Amino acid sequence: MKKVSFLVIAFLFVLMVSMPGIAGATLYDLNTDWSNSVNPNGAWTYRQGTSVLPLQTNYNSSGQYAWAEANYPSTGHVPVWMQAAVNGALGANVMAGDIMVHPTSVSSSLTLGEGNVIWTSPINGTITISGNVWWGGWSADRRGVTWLLFDNSTQLNTGTMYTGDSSTRSSPVNFGSFTETVNVGDTVMFEAVTASGVTYPWFVGVNLTIDAESTQSVPEPATMLLLGLGLMGLAGVRRKLKNLKG
Repeated sequence: MKKVSFLVIAFLFVLMVSMPGIAGATLYDLNTDWSNSVNPNGAWTYRQGTSVLPLQTNYNSSGQYAWAEANYPSTGHVPVWMQAAVNGALGANVMAGDIMVHPTSVSSSLTLGEGNVIWTSPINGTITISGNVWWGGWSADRRGVTWLLFDNSTQLNTGTMYTGDSSTRSSPVNFGSFTETVNVGDTVMFEAVTASGVTYPWFVGVNLTIDAESTQSVPEPATMLLLGLGLMGLAGVRRKLKNLKG
C-alpha cells in the first residue's frame, strides 16, 4: 500500500508542475471598494497631483467624510474626493453612496496638482477598464469640468461637461471599455480638471471599474518536471531494493 501511495503522490506532483499557469480574475470597483478611513486603499489611491490626500471627517460641517487638504471653505478644500453621505447635498444628480470629485478651481493654488484617483496593478496580466461620468447637478453659474482617463502615461479618453449639460446620473457619459496588458506597478488614472473657458468647476460623479485577469506562471517548469520524474524514478528504485531484500 505504501508503495502505491508513493507512486501516486509522485505522479500527481509531475502532473501539477507540468500544468500551465493558474489564472484568476478580480473586479476592482471604485464605488464598492471606497474607503473613508485608509489612503492608499488597497489598489486605489485618492490624490492631488502625486500627493496622497489626507482625510477630513467633517468636510462641510455636516459630517461628510472627504479626501482633501482642508475642510470647506478653507484654502485647500479642493480638489476633493468623497462618497456622498446623503441624497442631493452636492447636487440634484447626486445620491448617497455616489463617488464625487470636485477639481481644483483656476483661482486656487495648484502647487500640489489636480485631483485624481489611481489604481495600481498588483498583478501581471490583462485588465478591462470601463465606467462613466456625469454632472453633479445644480450650480448658480456656468461651470465646467474636463475629465481624462490614462493607462500609465497614455491617454485613453477625455471629455468635457458644463452646467446644464444632459449628462446626468441616469444618463451618464460612458468613457468606453479598454482592454490593456499590465505588469505589477502599472497604473490607471482618472483625473478631473477645470474646463477651459470657465473659472470654476463643480462636482461630477464617477463610476470606474477594472476587471483584472492575472496569470500566475509556474517558475522553471522544465526543472520542476525533471524533479517530478526523479521522484518517480526513486520510487522504482525503492521498490526494486525491497524486492531484492525479500
